[in-house]
Amino acid sequence: ANPATGKLTMSDQVTTNADSGDQITWVIGTTKVTAITSIVNKNDPGSKDVFEKGKEPSKLTSSTSWQGTINPAMQPGDKEDYSIFWSDGSTGWYGQANGPYQFDPTIKINPKSPG
Repeated sequence: ANPATGKLTMSDQVTTNADSGDQITWVIGTTKVTAITSIVNKNDPGSKDVFEKGKEPSKLTSSTSWQGTINPAMQPGDKEDYSIFWSDGSTGWYGQANGPYQFDPTIKINPKSPG
């Protein structure tokens, strides 16, 4: 989380560029984010489900990290708009947990390298 705003930030900002077949890992760094609670496709117009069936984003066992694999059949320019839901462990009135909070990044498939 950005210490100034408390909002989730990603190392590659808002858009992750990936190749078909790439494995994507979301790792919680030293931040106020205590957990990712889900990663889901937003089903926006023009957005595809770029993840391979059976290898959609999921939490790794005994970890706070999540991982998914890009479908090898994805074509250059294909993209997925998705949502990361996360919590920061804070509580509000009557000890109720705050959040989950939502962050909406994009994964875009890179052009194929010549050759």
